[in-house]
Amino acid sequence: MATAARTGTASLTPAPRLTPSPTSTSGATPTTTMQPSAAPPASPTATPSCPPPRTYVVKPGDTLTVIASRHGVTVRGLLAANPQIIDPNLVRTGERITISPIDLGTVGHFSGVSAINDRGQIVGATDSSGAARPFLWQDGMMTDLGTLGGDGDSWANDINEHGQIVGTAEIAGGSRRAFLWQDGIMTDLGTLPGDDWSSASAINDNGVIVGVSGSTSAHRQHAFLWQNGTMTSLGLLGWDGDLWASDINDSGQVVGGAGYGSSGQWYGILWQDRTTADLRVLAGDGRSGAAAINDRGQVVGASGGQAVLWHDDTMADLRVLPGDDTNSASAINDRGQVVGTSYSKPARTGADPDVVVGRPFLWKDGTLTDLGTLAGQESSGAADINTCGQIIGHSGGHLVLWQVPVE
Repeated sequence: MATAARTGTASLTPAPRLTPSPTSTSGATPTTTMQPSAAPPASPTATPSCPPPRTYVVKPGDTLTVIASRHGVTVRGLLAANPQIIDPNLVRTGERITISPIDLGTVGHFSGVSAINDRGQIVGATDSSGAARPFLWQDGMMTDLGTLGGDGDSWANDINEHGQIVGTAEIAGGSRRAFLWQDGIMTDLGTLPGDDWSSASAINDNGVIVGVSGSTSAHRQHAFLWQNGTMTSLGLLGWDGDLWASDINDSGQVVGGAGYGSSGQWYGILWQDRTTADLRVLAGDGRSGAAAINDRGQVVGASGGQAVLWHDDTMADLRVLPGDDTNSASAINDRGQVVGTSYSKPARTGADPDVVVGRPFLWKDGTLTDLGTLAGQESSGAADINTCGQIIGHSGGHLVLWQVPVE
């Protein structure tokens, strides 16, 4: 864990591409052999039909502080959304500025927000009756997606551009299953043979789903890929530890992790196709994992407790916001914009020194930006970003939407 804020440009460190040996044994770091790097398939950045941001036209006598107070946001949030403002003490009458973040309302006993697509549809989970329930938010309305028959926690993890949603829902008997929700119907995706639970992490625009399937009695879990009604294990040759898949892009590249839960050793991995899995280590200390991948093959995740960006066998440290201790990266869009949360344990008078406070950030080309919060809210976090530069997350118990430039 870092003890001070890091400054300067991103540090690039070679990240070897590794393949597990068939002789790997439980509890040990996998033996590896070096292989030449293969560049991921290029994917041009599409220009979606983005909804216009919420804006405000500066009136005589306005200051940035006054505008922020009027809209219930912080000055820092306005500056993040309006990089054209060079001097925060100077705004010109008639200038149109973007308001960010936008308060989308409280979400029951807020459980979490997971993803946003380019249509502005948002998914997550809310807890209003003692159990988390998956929701879809669009056009100012929130829809409960239902359950698979159980009355325990369920949540939505991802949504693609067609409005297909995946997540995890409890079934009768208390176990949980990966689900696909489409047009009001929630479908149980089942498990891999011999397993009794599953969870869907992500879905691409081709309807291909990835996630985790596991056995409670055997204390094991496998990464899976689901397509056209068939669930397939994403195995690694000779690997007898746990595997998980966290994201998939439209080219079919999958990212996740491999490790042994009892030892606490985890390694970020990238599957290049559905039959051969290559292990790409983000760090050699056994504390790494891949969280998300975009259509350009750029991956974000964690290395040694810090957020990193991996691409073309190099690794960039995304750093922390000034005064913070650590961070996490949650998503990357096809423009290479990364979002996540920077954390600190403040030792202020009257504050609990063990309380972790989060601040949402945007990273792009080595520049780290504090996205700001709603007025009066302290701990916040960013969960996902779409191609339109819309970022979804939370500020206190509120669902919020940040807007950043995409040029």
